[in-house]
Amino acid sequence: MLFALTQKQLSKTLFPLGNMDKTKVKEIARNNQLVSANSKESQDVCFICPPETTQSYLLSKFGEKNGEIIDYKTGKVLGIHKGAFNFTIGQRKGIGIAASEPLYVISTDPDENKIYVGFKDLLSSQEFDVENVNWQQQEYADMQEFSAMTKIRYNSAAKEAIIIKTGKNSLHVKLKEPQFAITPGQAAVFYDMNNEYVLCGGWIK
Repeated sequence: MLFALTQKQLSKTLFPLGNMDKTKVKEIARNNQLVSANSKESQDVCFICPPETTQSYLLSKFGEKNGEIIDYKTGKVLGIHKGAFNFTIGQRKGIGIAASEPLYVISTDPDENKIYVGFKDLLSSQEFDVENVNWQQQEYADMQEFSAMTKIRYNSAAKEAIIIKTGKNSLHVKLKEPQFAITPGQAAVFYDMNNEYVLCGGWIK
């Protein structure tokens, strides 16, 4: 999350919990009989409370906008959805189309309000581009190529990759192993090979 801050911003940033980890914070909350001591982990949009879902929330805000569900390989229209804003790359649930094996969202076209679906094997890839890179370690900004541990979403494990500079603030990434559902618009963050500190980060193009 903090990769996008500059060193100047970080130098003025205070973290109220200091070096305490979550276990210690929960213990203090319990000792002071705070309600938050027993709160559940937030795994989704924090202000959406059951029984409401992310999809029902978006539909209430934007309304139904029917669009086509298209087979990624053949271009055949398979069905109708209620709004491309309800879907993200790699999504399996909520497509509502029967097939010989589970269908996943392969790509979305919000301008045309279309989503493209296919089987899981279409979602693995090893290369992608990153734009609007923010450099935390200046010596790496001066390198044309370097190795780094790479995270393509906040809850994914860091994976080894070769990073090639394609512009002042743009990169081409070659992962050692294919990764599932590399998604434009999500952050990619790069760490040293010991996976201890941030080198830079940007937005998947």
